[in-house]
Amino acid sequence: MQILNLHFLVKGRKQELITGGDFAFVMAINIAIANFLCMIAKDFSEFSKAWGRIT
Repeated sequence: MQILNLHFLVKGRKQELITGGDFAFVMAINIAIANFLCMIAKDFSEFSKAWGRIT
């Protein structure tokens, strides 16, 4: 997903459709979403292990 996003950002930047600020903003949001999904996966794994010990 990030590679595809980066591809379109670079393409848009080369065509001068987006600015450097737009590029940085979208990349920052993309990284934040990826970090959030990673944390959710880690928390779900810990929850599953704890749930298994309870039952």
